Amino acid sequence: MAGGYEADLNALAAHEPEVREVAEKVHQAIDATGAAQGLGDMNAFGIVGQVVALGVEYWISSATSFVKALGDAGHDVADKVKTTHEALSTHEENSKAKLTAIGKDLQA
Repeated sequence: MAGGYEADLNALAAHEPEVREVAEKVHQAIDATGAAQGLGDMNAFGIVGQVVALGVEYWISSATSFVKALGDAGHDVADKVKTTHEALSTHEENSKAKLTAIGKDLQA
């Protein structure tokens, strides 16, 4: 415990796959949305509707890029959670080993 904060290593380890799963679902949703777009279809919007369709297509493309970036950020967060868990686990093991060694030296 440092500065009033305590890291629960098991809980931290459990969050990495959860965050990664959410990020993957965001990517799947984006892929499904992109596959469903029929904005350039003349039968769907007609000639006059193409003007509106182009604006909507640009808006969807921008929104898709933004949400895809969120999914990418989710994977980045998952990587950082994993790295943090590994670093804290290593630190804890090293601290235990050093304290055990100090205890043995004091008893000798």
